[in-house]
Amino acid sequence: MQEITRRTLTDRELNDAGDVLDWFEDIVRFIDGDGEQSRRLHADGATAFHPDTRFGDYIELRDPRRVFDRTQAARLDALMEEAFTLVRDPYELAQEAVRRAAEPRRR
Repeated sequence: MQEITRRTLTDRELNDAGDVLDWFEDIVRFIDGDGEQSRRLHADGATAFHPDTRFGDYIELRDPRRVFDRTQAARLDALMEEAFTLVRDPYELAQEAVRRAAEPRRR
């Protein structure tokens, strides 16, 4: 199982809904702490991943640094725009990714 890092999130290629679901699940695990207590949140205080949240809005919980630098956030935002073109309902897929991330890691 590959560790989820900023690089593995930004270096993705999205070709279909399955790729988007896997990417969403990795985002959830990265943002929400992979089953641990949440380590990160977005600027409005919510602790869960949401497809409408800009990646530059996520901050570290224990210190106010941004989770992603500007370059990473721009790449992730571009991937999210691409994801929206590949799937009919990204919100439903995000809910499925949250459910999958709550289970033990399969990959």
